[in-house]
Amino acid sequence: CPSGQALCQDDRRPQENCRCNRIGGWLLSTGSQHNARRHYRPANWIHDRTDDVPTIESWPHDLRCMLDHMIHTSTTALTSVLGAMLMITSCAPTSTPASLFNTRNLTGWSKAGGDATYRVDEATIVGTHGPGPNTFLCTNDVYEDFDLEFEFRWDAPINSGLQFRSHINDDGRVQGYQFEHDPSERSWTGGIYEEGGRGWLAPLDENDAARAAVQLDGWNRGRIEARGHHIRTWLNGVPCADLNDPDGPTSGFIALQVHGGQTGSIRWRNLVLTPVH
Repeated sequence: CPSGQALCQDDRRPQENCRCNRIGGWLLSTGSQHNARRHYRPANWIHDRTDDVPTIESWPHDLRCMLDHMIHTSTTALTSVLGAMLMITSCAPTSTPASLFNTRNLTGWSKAGGDATYRVDEATIVGTHGPGPNTFLCTNDVYEDFDLEFEFRWDAPINSGLQFRSHINDDGRVQGYQFEHDPSERSWTGGIYEEGGRGWLAPLDENDAARAAVQLDGWNRGRIEARGHHIRTWLNGVPCADLNDPDGPTSGFIALQVHGGQTGSIRWRNLVLTPVH
């Protein structure tokens, strides 16, 4: 590579053993130990010699120093940005999905209300009608903000539901939000009902797409997203309810309901809850 005046007064990088490489639309002449000098030419100018390549040594001294400063500043700024991104990523809170059902037994669950029965069958929880009022199989743990995904299927039609943010009142009744399971012609599955309280909070009478999403003869996929006072539900990927309820509970247990006064059977599986922080 041609020798010449250094880029700046303190630049004493060696010039020997230089060669030229294509980078983008330019050719860069590099030294054996450092990127000693940069030689610019159009990408379509193919040449295997460097002794006639115009170099930035021909630029005014102040301009050459400004170029070196810009390159150094840009590299430092990029390093800082990447470091900050890594710190943000490493400090971000993480949530691990957890299965509410171990597929073998009902450890971690307790029954409340009436005398419907619950049993484990082929890695599912089966709820079957019984005497008395509504019956609930409740988690022993309580949850606040979360994403909950689950599957359910009717063996024989019966009104049912999945409770969330629920609790037991002093009179022994379960109260809280319910993701409705409705096999009737009304077909409000995925709507939000407040069991033991205000009743329907988000019916589906004006949501034809949600009402058509239910499968009476196969597995259904439900999803609940609860963040603060904002609750949304989906059925088989179709949006159902979108509820803002400043007067509603913000924590409670999850429960599987079997409605009283009816006959039928329903089963659930793959109940996976991801806490949201």
